[in-house]
Amino acid sequence: MATAFGKRLAKAREKAGLTASDLARETNVSPTAVWNWEKNGSVPRDDKIPAIAKAVGVSVEFLRTGRPPENLSPPPRTRRAKTVADVITEAQNEISQITGIAIDRVKLRVEFESE
Repeated sequence: MATAFGKRLAKAREKAGLTASDLARETNVSPTAVWNWEKNGSVPRDDKIPAIAKAVGVSVEFLRTGRPPENLSPPPRTRRAKTVADVITEAQNEISQITGIAIDRVKLRVEFESE
């Protein structure tokens, strides 16, 4: 069950145009950690919150309490193209969420065929 923190984080991340994988990379955590913060009610360690706030363009105070209303803009960034790894990670997260199977038990195999 998502906490108020998780809901604020998800909304700020989406507003910043970041995927969970993008946020994970920018804050040196796993995509699973971001997913757990947003969906499972876990909260990041206090030392991670400033980096998370910076990445999504909000204040630490907003992430922790929801106050004050945010007028900060997301940090400028060049949008990088998704990688195959990003797509696989997102698919694993979604499959885990839909099925209730732990993310570390979701394994995907991808094959590429050339003409």
